[in-house]
Amino acid sequence: MAKPKLERNGDSEGQEMDQESTVMSETMQSPVVQDSPAPATESPTKWVVFRSHDKELALFQKAGFMDKSHGMVTYNPSVGVQFVDFYLRVQDIPKHADTIKWLRGHPSNGISFAEVPDLSNIVELPTIAQMKQMSIVELKELCAKNKVKVTDNASMDTIILALVENVK
Repeated sequence: MAKPKLERNGDSEGQEMDQESTVMSETMQSPVVQDSPAPATESPTKWVVFRSHDKELALFQKAGFMDKSHGMVTYNPSVGVQFVDFYLRVQDIPKHADTIKWLRGHPSNGISFAEVPDLSNIVELPTIAQMKQMSIVELKELCAKNKVKVTDNASMDTIILALVENVK
């Protein structure tokens, strides 16, 4: 229990406040939870991946607000999603079906962000169309993974050509 609340002159209200009830979360609550990878014995987890043009794009489905009705103040947190390093990965399970549907129908889908294929667990080289959607940094990481040498100032087309020619 917390100490009694004191007025400016030192008089107390005579009522102790529960510390847990006064703590409010200031972080955005996201319906997207990235669970740990599934064990190797199970089938691989399916993900729906969205790529943004901004590094840390945030989309809100419902803004947070203070509810001051009924004599009590409660904070209702924001509901939304946060892209991290240009990507948002949502696990394709029934729990997140509403979020995926909301993102696919969002007015900014195709403008500020777009759905892309999940290339995180891919063993073989992606198609040329998929590589054109990737950033130069991602293409260079793919080159490093496949031991293909490219110069630092190589263009996207040059990197894609080097990958296609050198990866067997």
